[in-house]
Amino acid sequence: MIPAQLEINAHTWILIAIMFAGTFGLRLTPFVVRAWLADNETLNTLGRLMPVGVMVILVVYSFSGIVDDGLVPAVIGIVVTAALHLWRHQMLISIVGGVGAYGLALLLF
Repeated sequence: MIPAQLEINAHTWILIAIMFAGTFGLRLTPFVVRAWLADNETLNTLGRLMPVGVMVILVVYSFSGIVDDGLVPAVIGIVVTAALHLWRHQMLISIVGGVGAYGLALLLF
């Protein structure tokens, strides 16, 4: 026997169906709208510039929190990360090497 609190009535099923339809519709919308906006110059420009903009914002935000630890270790970490990425074009190697260089620079400086 199911307790009264766990019974699923028609009202609950309607709410579940509405939530399913809303979630499915929101996830389907970009694929439907993409065909209509493929030739939009503004969206194409944003698609090219947004990744760079997001990375700039992340770097500036990261630098704002390291003023107490010193700027030299952060610059060393960024230079090593950029150099490894330009050399190998492998994100994992770049991230691990940059974090390692930053940690080592924190110990030395």
